[in-house]
Amino acid sequence: MKNITMGEVYEIYDRQYWDAFEGDLLPDGFDYVVLNGAGNSGVSQSIKWLQRALGPLYKGAIDGVMGFSTLDALKGVNNHDALIARICDQRLNFLRHLKTCPGMTKVVVAAPHLLDSVN
Repeated sequence: MKNITMGEVYEIYDRQYWDAFEGDLLPDGFDYVVLNGAGNSGVSQSIKWLQRALGPLYKGAIDGVMGFSTLDALKGVNNHDALIARICDQRLNFLRHLKTCPGMTKVVVAAPHLLDSVN
């Protein structure tokens, strides 16, 4: 990993994350918050946070798939900043309840501001 080039890093993020959640189809801001979550917790989990944050606008199952239902629900969002905040809240709640990494729970509870750069 120490010899990886920035070009290779961009290729990995482009192929394994951006393309996997259809980043080109998302409005500005949503693309970044979903990419950030995908890079840290996986594409499916990041999409689930988005789907939950969409609330009643999203009519599908919380399945972690960026399908037509998720994309259609995004079209109905009027307040982009509020949705981004709700996605970050979903993510923070998830991290606070991790059982597999007790140390992470302490970090997230003590330092929720770590998500401020995303929010």
